[in-house]
Amino acid sequence: MTLVRPLVCHFITSLSPGGAERQLSLTLPHLSSFRHMVIGLKHWGSVGEELRQKKFPVFNLNASHFFDRKAIHTYRNLLKEHKPDILITYLLEADMWGRLYSPFSLKKICFLRASLKEFHYFPFLILNNITHPLVDRFFSVSHAVKDYYVKFGLPSLKIKPITNGIDLSFFHRKQPCLKKIAFLL
Repeated sequence: MTLVRPLVCHFITSLSPGGAERQLSLTLPHLSSFRHMVIGLKHWGSVGEELRQKKFPVFNLNASHFFDRKAIHTYRNLLKEHKPDILITYLLEADMWGRLYSPFSLKKICFLRASLKEFHYFPFLILNNITHPLVDRFFSVSHAVKDYYVKFGLPSLKIKPITNGIDLSFFHRKQPCLKKIAFLL
C-alpha cells in the first residue's frame, strides 16, 4: 500500500521577487514529505518561473482587485480540482482571500507578517481579529511577532513561532570544530 503525501497549496500575493517569495522558492524543494502547488494572487514574476523549473505546479490568478470575480472563480476551481489538504497563505491579501474565498473545510495556516507597526496596517489588524476563527493555525517568524499579534487579540494558542520559517527542533547541530574557532580568534 502506498501512502499519498498530503498536498499543500501555498497561496501568496505575488510571484515577483520579495522576501516571502524567495523563501518559498528556496524552501519547497526541501519539504519532500508533502506535495506542493503554488498559487499567486496578482503578479507573475521570476519566482513563479523558478518554481516551475523546480517542477512545482504554479498558477497565477492575475487578480486586479480584492473582489475580482473571475480570479475568485479561478481560485475556487483550482482548489476544487486539486483538492489540497492544507492551505498556507503568505502576505496580507492572500491571507484574506484564503480565509474568505476558500472552502471552510480546508485546513488553513497563515504566516503572520513581521512588520505591521505602520498606521496603514491598522485596518488589517482589525480584519485579522474578526477573521481569525477561519484560520486553524498561525505561524510567526519569532516570539516577538507572536507577542505583537497576541497584544492585538489573536489567541496565543493558535500561534506557533517558527524562527526563520524553519522549525529548528528537527535539526541537530554539529559540534563546532575547536581548531576553526581558535583560528578565527
